[in-house]
Amino acid sequence: MSLEPQLQLAAAHASRLAEAARIRRGTARSLGRRESKQLKKDLALLAKGVRDGVQHVALMVGYRDGYPARTRTREGLLEAIGEPKRLRSVDAWLEHIAAGAQLLSEAMEELVDAPPPIPPPAGHPDTPGPEKTAGRAVDHLGALVSRLEITIHHYVPLQ
Repeated sequence: MSLEPQLQLAAAHASRLAEAARIRRGTARSLGRRESKQLKKDLALLAKGVRDGVQHVALMVGYRDGYPARTRTREGLLEAIGEPKRLRSVDAWLEHIAAGAQLLSEAMEELVDAPPPIPPPAGHPDTPGPEKTAGRAVDHLGALVSRLEITIHHYVPLQ
């Protein structure tokens, strides 16, 4: 698969993650205290996965605009997503995941319309290149969507 469709698919996965998280708000109100606490821990791991997704966007920017732009992009997105400090409710965690995933989706969409990245020199051992990075973004964000659904259904089964 070429680069543009991969970036579009990664953006779609991030958008689906944001939508799924927003739809699930309020579903955990019937949970007991212990279940709610465990669900918040599981959602914290998902939130970390969203923050990790920033690296995919930053690498793609770096391939096109260089290392300083990569660093600025990573730091800017991480600041915009924010640290999930003191989130007390399941709904707050879900909103944090949704907001972060929405930012990733928008950043991926911007990459689709941006000039093509410059591939690393042939045989460069430290960089996977734009196509592999986009493929990893697709896999990562798609897995986060699945993990959110599985996590929620574990605690709040379908009725």
